[in-house]
Amino acid sequence: MVPESVNNNVDQLPDYSKLPFIPRTIIHEETVRWLAETCDGDARIGLNSLQLALSSVGGGAASNGGSSNYEPPTTVSLQDVREGIKKSHLLYDRKGDQHYDIISALHKSIRASDDNAALYWATRMIASGEDPRYICRRMIRMASEDIGLADTNALQVATATLAAVQSVGLPEADCIIAHCAVYLARAPKSRALYDAYRRCRVSIDEWKKGPMPAVPLHLRNAPTKLMKDLQYGAGYNLLHKDQSGLSYMPEGLEDENYFSE
Repeated sequence: MVPESVNNNVDQLPDYSKLPFIPRTIIHEETVRWLAETCDGDARIGLNSLQLALSSVGGGAASNGGSSNYEPPTTVSLQDVREGIKKSHLLYDRKGDQHYDIISALHKSIRASDDNAALYWATRMIASGEDPRYICRRMIRMASEDIGLADTNALQVATATLAAVQSVGLPEADCIIAHCAVYLARAPKSRALYDAYRRCRVSIDEWKKGPMPAVPLHLRNAPTKLMKDLQYGAGYNLLHKDQSGLSYMPEGLEDENYFSE
């Protein structure tokens, strides 16, 4: 790497022909500094972009075919790195619109059971330097929201994926994330639980009949003699709801069913 004080003046470059080795490529300090700042310190994005820049300048990295003639090293300029980032599409703002657009695309692809698209969006986030734990946390949500009771194993797969990713990290975790994304996409889907939860939550949030309904006495905990004297837990039994003769909803909500429209 050439110090920033040298800038881009080729005449000021050191005489590399006197070194015991011949560098094939050089890069200026200001270019490295710009790359670090642009990639927000994410080494994965920086290295990927630098690799593309090296590939684009080409000739300097090629072998001289065994010739003893000295060939000056190829300089990777700031413009080369900028072009590398443009071509890679890897400049990924974790706090910007693209961050949310791509995770949305992954979610919708899994919901639609498009395993090919799910694999693409998951892989794109990995290649872009997204935090793998974030991807896993979102897939845990997808497993419950969109697959739910149709395949309860999906939630276990998603949570196990997060544990595995935290254990091995990248790059080893890349196929683990892809595995989970494809599993969720191929799994049967049911939003019955999620929709029921939403209806239940709305009924609680929009309750306008005074204080929230009290817990029925037969469902209350009775750890003390006073509570038992107040009939806490009186009449409770272990039978199925269709046989117990008890109501498990608060008074006034006995006929409420959140699992039906």
